[in-house]
Amino acid sequence: YLSFEIARRYKIPIICKLRKVNPNRRTIMLGLLSDKQIIKGFANAGVKPEPRWNVREGYRLVVTPLQIVVGGGSSQGLFYGVQSLLQLVRYEGRGNGYSGKAYIRGAKISDRPFKSFRGVHTFLPAREDIPFYKNFIRMLAFYKINKLIIEVGGGMRLDRHPEINIAWEYFTESMYDKGDTFLQYGEQVPLGLANRFQGSPHYELAGGSWLSKAEVRDIIDYARRHFIEVIPEIQGLSHSYYLAIAHPEIADPHGTPWPDSYDPGNSLSYKILFDVIDEYLEVFKPQMVHIGHDEWRARIKSQPGNGKVFAEDVLKIYNYLKSKGVQTMMWADQLIAGHNLEGFGYDKPPPGSQVWYSWPSTKGAPKILAQHAPDILMVNWSWNHVDNSVEQLKERGWRQIIGNFDGEKNYKKWPTIFTDKTILGAEVSTWCKANEYMYGLNNIIPKILIGQNILWSGKNVELNSLYKHIAGQMPRIRETLSGRTFPSTDVLNGRKGYTFVTLRLHPKIHCSTDLSTKINLTKNSAGQIPLQPADSGFIGADSTGVSAGIIEVNANAASILFLQVSSAKGNKLPIERTHYTADKAELLGYYLVHYVDGLEESIPIRYGQNIIYWKSGYREQLYFAKLVNLADDKNPVMASLYEWVCPRPNKQIKYIELIGVAAKSKAYPIVLGTTMVKPPFVR
Repeated sequence: YLSFEIARRYKIPIICKLRKVNPNRRTIMLGLLSDKQIIKGFANAGVKPEPRWNVREGYRLVVTPLQIVVGGGSSQGLFYGVQSLLQLVRYEGRGNGYSGKAYIRGAKISDRPFKSFRGVHTFLPAREDIPFYKNFIRMLAFYKINKLIIEVGGGMRLDRHPEINIAWEYFTESMYDKGDTFLQYGEQVPLGLANRFQGSPHYELAGGSWLSKAEVRDIIDYARRHFIEVIPEIQGLSHSYYLAIAHPEIADPHGTPWPDSYDPGNSLSYKILFDVIDEYLEVFKPQMVHIGHDEWRARIKSQPGNGKVFAEDVLKIYNYLKSKGVQTMMWADQLIAGHNLEGFGYDKPPPGSQVWYSWPSTKGAPKILAQHAPDILMVNWSWNHVDNSVEQLKERGWRQIIGNFDGEKNYKKWPTIFTDKTILGAEVSTWCKANEYMYGLNNIIPKILIGQNILWSGKNVELNSLYKHIAGQMPRIRETLSGRTFPSTDVLNGRKGYTFVTLRLHPKIHCSTDLSTKINLTKNSAGQIPLQPADSGFIGADSTGVSAGIIEVNANAASILFLQVSSAKGNKLPIERTHYTADKAELLGYYLVHYVDGLEESIPIRYGQNIIYWKSGYREQLYFAKLVNLADDKNPVMASLYEWVCPRPNKQIKYIELIGVAAKSKAYPIVLGTTMVKPPFVR
């Protein structure tokens, strides 16, 4: 593994051999903390054995000029030690030949995790996104995340019930074809009978289709090779569109056009559900299954007895899994007073309302489940809604993890909260299609890294410093997730023949901002990338449909880098607001590329995707562009360095125009400087 990652990341070949250690030869030693050779290696570096590090996920690491020693309390601990070793590597680019040059920083590290459950919740990826998803798993492993909850629904081929797959695909297509229902009635969900509000459909799961069992097994095996436990979420009762649409005879309430729940009073519901569970158990072979059960919307608030109905449904599934030797975890919101326990809404649709909000009370369910299923692992996402949610579950005797974890909220309190030993850890939820574009646009990566930092270390470093550090890591993370190296990285790494060439800007519309008094581009080159400012002021595209300025190119380019800012804060829609994801980030303008052969190509400038407001700090993270501070940390001026990779590097670009649009936010793009990466060939 280490040899593979060093070669992949740093272009350095390392040969792995089993042999006795020569203390006079430069070596990397890997093994368990109990191995005699590892103990001796640490002793040579002045590191004495300490039992507290010899735990399953613990490791110790020493880097000296002559030897590197990594020892783990288990294979998993050793794996985490190797991740830390990789994080110590500093790449110096390519040498004279094909191989790279790097050094490893000297260090002595003894480490173990604060919490045992460090997870991420995702949807099953679409077929075309599996390569990205594997890169995502590599990234999770690099940051020592050890649990992956995958919501599966109807997203895997079900041999016993192929009708579920077909109905699931038909449902997701139908929802897409309805358009943006949020614009129609304020909710991005299909409505039930009498326009009753229902649960989220999660139509992004498996891209709205399904994967083969072989494809799903491959994902699971890949995660396990990276010491990540995979937990399937098989939704029961609520969010069960995939079951009830394929079998309307089990829908609750009966006759719902797009039912989100099955009828717990119909025995056929469990025959179908248990068939589905069996097929997932066969493929996943999990230690634990997440059974969902959040946001039950199928019945109205005043209908009596639903607490018992809810509890009995949970117990049927719990006992079935227990008979298979599998543990149960579930969402806990229906068991927490102040969240969904009491139910909500009206017995009848209010006159003139577009949406009828009403869902059942589950009072009585906590007492029944605490008595008969005390070992269910509760996923507490009520922490953001109910102050004493942790205490409510603890008083019932349940262990719990924090669900939908957002470490930035209550940031300073988490280390204290997590000292409670009944809280095993947390999971960060993605709630969007499992691909690079959606994870990047929705700032999933910073959320995961902030959460993991708390869960592993038990500490909360100063938040702005952490965001600054994450911003510095993001270009490397993006290359890992995308699986490609950008041309600017090729230049910085010494790829032969690739060079930076600054481009001249000629404003037609001069920007009126006072930015020029706050920054100095001659001193700040956005890292090691040179930039040439405009001849007389910056280009500001504050007029709709009008060319604001020209960027001279007259060459073929591997990529163009734009240093740009937004004049004001733009808009970015929340995850659930639209089916049509390209327009989640507000369009502020675009670059129009003119090739010498007459072809034109546009490059969208979207707020929160590749541009931000210059008064934003590091907390407004970007994935698709590098954050650059053009001033000091006390009074930051934040710009984005966006690299557009040219799809026609063999064709000459004549010039590029900046053109504005009528953005609702009134924000417009400002170009501060540009450069290109010139490939070694002309055409």
